[in-house]
Amino acid sequence: MRYHIIGFDGNEYGPVSAEEVREWFHAHRLMADSSVRREKSLDWATLKDLPELADLTEDANSQPAFRRREQSVRRTALLSLILAVVAIFLPVLGTGLAVLAFLKGRQAFLMFPPTLRRQTTGLGLARIGIVVAWLALVVNPVISAIFAVHPTLIRWENQKTATACYRNLFQIEVVKEQYVSENRLSPGSTIPRGMRSLIPYLHPAPICPAAGQYSANPVGTAPACSIHDSRPTAFKP
Repeated sequence: MRYHIIGFDGNEYGPVSAEEVREWFHAHRLMADSSVRREKSLDWATLKDLPELADLTEDANSQPAFRRREQSVRRTALLSLILAVVAIFLPVLGTGLAVLAFLKGRQAFLMFPPTLRRQTTGLGLARIGIVVAWLALVVNPVISAIFAVHPTLIRWENQKTATACYRNLFQIEVVKEQYVSENRLSPGSTIPRGMRSLIPYLHPAPICPAAGQYSANPVGTAPACSIHDSRPTAFKP
């Protein structure tokens, strides 16, 4: 005798022989509550209700096959959740992991027919894994973009800060030359009181945007910043 079977995915398969039905059952592709009909019959029944196959099944809630499948569902669902969580915080590769997490969560659902899904405890993890996987698919590109743009933003900010500092050094250099001229200091002479002597010539007093300290330096040596050093010769504000 041959049979038609409704699989876990809701599709109909068959006709298959009784031996194939037994093989599917032992391979956990069928459960005691799986829908089956004889080839020449239009009436569907559960596998456990067919007398010729009754030796295969016990009560669906106590049979070892159900418990083994339930454990398999929990493992697959947990793997889905772990992959989804990792995917959120892993740039570039995270998108692929999120897709894999979603597929694993879906696989966990398909391991039980809808009529038995309330009887297993592993599908809650599968649901969470699927939701987190979708979240990872949305969040991961944003995180990847931030990681890609962040170094550029840092370089741009550093360049902006250095430019502002060099502008201050240029102003200090101008007033230093005026101070040297007015006080007739010779090359190599030290500016008395350093920057404090130049402050009256600067309105307002320059402040390094990177919190560096300016030093006037001796006559003939360009003013410098403790962070950005001296102004490049080619820099003009």
